[in-house]
Amino acid sequence: MKRLVGVMGLVVFVTVVLAAGIAFAQTKKLPDFKIDKIYLTKDCKVAVVVKNLGPGVVPDTVWTVHTPKSAGVYLYKNGVGWGGASIWLFDSAKNLKAPGGTATYTSNLQVSGTAGIKAVVDLWNVVTEAQEGNNSLETKFTCGVQPGPCCIAGSYDGTYADKPSKTCKKPGTGKFILDIKQQAGCGSTIEGKLVNTANGNTHYLKGTVTPSGICCKLEGVLKGVPGTPTDGDVITIKGILCKDRFGKWYCKDGTYTNPTGCNGTFTLKQK
Repeated sequence: MKRLVGVMGLVVFVTVVLAAGIAFAQTKKLPDFKIDKIYLTKDCKVAVVVKNLGPGVVPDTVWTVHTPKSAGVYLYKNGVGWGGASIWLFDSAKNLKAPGGTATYTSNLQVSGTAGIKAVVDLWNVVTEAQEGNNSLETKFTCGVQPGPCCIAGSYDGTYADKPSKTCKKPGTGKFILDIKQQAGCGSTIEGKLVNTANGNTHYLKGTVTPSGICCKLEGVLKGVPGTPTDGDVITIKGILCKDRFGKWYCKDGTYTNPTGCNGTFTLKQK
């Protein structure tokens, strides 16, 4: 009789433990990756927005464990695998960790003409999620190529903004005028003159301009004038020039670097 009571007690104990385990599994909050959006940058590169719908947080192992199958975003172009990047690489700030968090992966996959693009997050199902059915999204994009050469010669109004750094103790902002000249036939080689409208400081530009999707990539070096406050400046600039609906060129997010001075961002708008 005692043995029977003991067995029954064990059965009850096991049942309670199993029930508790099932209840814990049912109440455990899991994360939920979703491909929220796929879009093209202004130079026709594919960008993907990933969101954690929750209700749980993404485990730290997504950022601390690095393997070929780490959770990330994988891209397909016209049904053919292209590649991608791990979450720990494009979301180092762990924005996806908390429910509602988002992170954007901007790839080097550039669309020319029309292409079908598919994005998949956590292709290898490394992360246990609340649901798996929203881990992919597919769409089609059309991106033209800049017709002919990049004819950007002309006069531009510009603004600049320095960023604080060890070599930039007094960051400033201001406006300038940039006149660009180009080889005959709108060649890729350009030169120009930049004048700060506040103090008249002058730099001379030499660089190149090349097609980049429907826009044009500007790269060059600005050098200061000997014997003036800009003497010794060697500033590298990069930017993407696109046309507005009036056929005028503009740049919203150019960058400049000066190893011995201030780095920062600039804008351009053709007059």
